[in-house]
Amino acid sequence: MTNGEDSIFISLVQLYVHHINFTNETLYLVNEREGSASRSWTFDRVYKMKNNIRFINNYIEKHPNLNRKQKSILDYSIYGIVSAIFNHLYYCFSIKNYLKILRVVRKQLNRKLDTGNITISKKKVRLLNLSLNWFSFTVLINQRFKQLSR
Repeated sequence: MTNGEDSIFISLVQLYVHHINFTNETLYLVNEREGSASRSWTFDRVYKMKNNIRFINNYIEKHPNLNRKQKSILDYSIYGIVSAIFNHLYYCFSIKNYLKILRVVRKQLNRKLDTGNITISKKKVRLLNLSLNWFSFTVLINQRFKQLSR
């Protein structure tokens, strides 16, 4: 995985922890440089994010004893990846790229996502389950409005 590996790691940790403590200490620092490779989105980088969905689907398949809460965490992570794909696709958008991403994401979303009691973005997850086309369209339009308001 070249993008999003940190969020997948956090999702996997959440599956097995019994307790989480919060602290005001700085334990992780990200240096965001203008023009850095991690901030420039090419179609190839966005396209490779499909591998993150595949990784989670394979993890679920290889761990049949995951409980409903654990599966919900992983499904929420898939939602986040799909959302990130279309948010970043905005920066390298073309109809050709859009259709290619749509096909590959649809193939990876081989079932409805069930995020259980996770209420964050619940309506967006429902929209994604209803129609990938509508979901992707709303994400891209939202990105456009964000760009216009800057």
